[in-house]
Amino acid sequence: MNNFDGIEEPVVVSSVGKKRKPSKDNHEREVRKRVRNSGGGKIPVIACSHSESKNFCHADKLTADDLVKNFDTLYCHTTKAEQDQAILRLITVKRVQRRRPKVAIEDAQKEREVTNEYYLLSKDHPTKVPVCKATFCAALGIGKDRVARVARYYAENAEARPERRGGARKVTENKEKKKLVMDHIQTFTCRASHYGRRGAPGRFGLMV
Repeated sequence: MNNFDGIEEPVVVSSVGKKRKPSKDNHEREVRKRVRNSGGGKIPVIACSHSESKNFCHADKLTADDLVKNFDTLYCHTTKAEQDQAILRLITVKRVQRRRPKVAIEDAQKEREVTNEYYLLSKDHPTKVPVCKATFCAALGIGKDRVARVARYYAENAEARPERRGGARKVTENKEKKKLVMDHIQTFTCRASHYGRRGAPGRFGLMV
């Protein structure tokens, strides 16, 4: 029986870690995001009864093919940032030029800084069809709040809203710290544990 007690050896860093890395693509939240960004389960429809002869909204000029075309044009982009840019190309954001009192109580009037005009693509490209916000959202399968955020960011920054969610922003910094720790560990020596050899052969303890 060999006795390794008292023999010190240099530290050898293992190339394979024990920590199991999660599969990001299979995470439930990622699955929901892919479905949401793909337009799955959504059907483009016209949400109003406006007509060209009586309203600024010309939804009656849109055909079923036009709705499909707008829907596919949006969801051919797989990321939210790209979709926001596609939405912005169908919106005209303008500063409010004049205000008219529409309510009796002045304090109850909304002080909007910008006003938006909404358009959808038609078969007569590049002519766009002006529509109301309700039909715009229903045809693209998006919420009014998302449209408002896209338009407001553009009004304030003159560019489409970038994607700032998620992402490993400190990967480089963490790699540098990890390397410093591993380099420091390798300055020590190690010794096989008398109590750990039987149940965990190859396990060593640092000699500090």
